[in-house]
Amino acid sequence: MNASAQSEGTSLAAVALLRNTATIRDRANALLARARAGQSDWFVISDDTALDRTANIVADVTRERYGDGPIPYHSRWRHFEAGAVDRRAELDCALGDVSASER
Repeated sequence: MNASAQSEGTSLAAVALLRNTATIRDRANALLARARAGQSDWFVISDDTALDRTANIVADVTRERYGDGPIPYHSRWRHFEAGAVDRRAELDCALGDVSASER
């Protein structure tokens, strides 16, 4: 295996790890613990009921907007579709035949 293929394999493994729901939950819980301990420069948890209230608001809005229907997938990639503009398709077109590893 050459260095490029090994690097790409390592990158794919890292991406898979970062997309893993258990990894996401573990990291979120670690960040929450830091915020609760006053060790976060970005987040402040002023009371423990704030998260429950926020979760209830999100659940209410989700039910209001989608009812029992499917909830659209959301990710950073969806930001490329804001305003009904498929920016990813535009980027794919602009990149032409550039290989996935070069992108």
